[in-house]
Amino acid sequence: RVALAELFKRIRGYEVDEAFSGFEAIALIARQSNAYDLVITDLELFGMNGLELVDELRASPRLADTEIPVILLGEDLSGEAEREAQRLHAVLIEKPCDLEKL
Repeated sequence: RVALAELFKRIRGYEVDEAFSGFEAIALIARQSNAYDLVITDLELFGMNGLELVDELRASPRLADTEIPVILLGEDLSGEAEREAQRLHAVLIEKPCDLEKL
C-alpha cells in the first residue's frame, strides 16, 4: 500500500489518501466532501476484505460514492472473486502487477 501510494504520488503526481483497513477506507470516503475519482484496494484487508469494502461503497447513501470506479488487487484469484467483483462493477487485477497496467 505504502509503496504503491508513493509511486502514484511521486511518479504520476496524483493526490493519494491511504487507509490501513477497510473500515478506515469507509471512514475516509464518508468524510470526503466530493467523491473520490478512483479507489484501489487489495482483496485482503485488515477487518474486512476488499469485496466487502466495495459492497459497502455501493450501498452508500451518497449516489456519487456508489459510482466510484474501483480496482481490486489480489493474488490467486478465484472464479468466485471474479464473479463478485463483476457484480459490484469493480475491476479485478492479479498481483503482482505493474504501474502501467494500473
